[in-house]
Amino acid sequence: MGEQIGFGKNDKKSVKSVSNRRLLAMPAAEWSAETLNQVLRGVSSGPGGFLLLAGDKPEVIFLPFREKATSRDERFGKLTDSKRFALKTGVTDTIFVGGGLSGEKFFALDGSSLIMHAFDSKTLDPIISHSLVWDTVRPASDAKGLAPKREVASIRSRWGDAWKKAKAPKISAISEMPSTWGKSADKRFLAITSMAQFPIAEIVCSSDEPTRCRIDQSCFVEGFDPKVQITALTVDPVRREVLLGIDRAIYAYKYNSCFHISAVKGRQWLIPDAISGISGLLVENGRLWLTAPLRDGFLNASLYGWPAGSW
Repeated sequence: MGEQIGFGKNDKKSVKSVSNRRLLAMPAAEWSAETLNQVLRGVSSGPGGFLLLAGDKPEVIFLPFREKATSRDERFGKLTDSKRFALKTGVTDTIFVGGGLSGEKFFALDGSSLIMHAFDSKTLDPIISHSLVWDTVRPASDAKGLAPKREVASIRSRWGDAWKKAKAPKISAISEMPSTWGKSADKRFLAITSMAQFPIAEIVCSSDEPTRCRIDQSCFVEGFDPKVQITALTVDPVRREVLLGIDRAIYAYKYNSCFHISAVKGRQWLIPDAISGISGLLVENGRLWLTAPLRDGFLNASLYGWPAGSW
């Protein structure tokens, strides 16, 4: 992988080129957090902090965050300052693969049962849920508009065959897209599927009832190798990019449309050797956040951050 540099530092010199990919520095202690559950699957922004999805049980952890603090305990609080909430679904083997806040509700998708759940944002009590509609997918729209009926019928046939053979969770991660990326009021998510021939898809959820969702389009990712496995994704709303976690690297893709997602030259990063892997990604206010499947042996952390300008 190459020599790890800049351990404990976070500045513009903490990244160097390694085979066209840049090696991120191991974050300083104050940019890493120990969490109540060391097995994490994803991270999203919440009021005054982060919402962390556990990877081994249906629960969400609230982790406080104070941007201007200078030490780990001041920035993220002590473990006793975090709060753990069990997400009750009534479904066994629930695997939450992504979610976020919307108004007074917290939404989370079970990638195993393919049910979108809504919980009260304060108590995390269940409110409502609906199954994800997966069999009305269509090809991504190009500049000419919607695909003809024969193309729609073809992709639905191939999609259906692949979907039935796909291993659970059939959807392993989702990331909400900014409203400015679309033309309707509906909520839209990018999703990772477990189907090699259809790795990225768009999910659309009703603006009136965001638990009513369907897989809308199968996206085209330019130059993507279907043999690789994507473990995490997020969107950068400012750069209009999609960041994909693949093995131990992060790759940036320009989101022009679901039909045209293209690689961005010079925006690929390797994670430090000490970090166990990539289970979740988030970009907020120019900062990059990463959750790992296991804690590291240096900082005992499973959430890591890089300030704006350092990645």
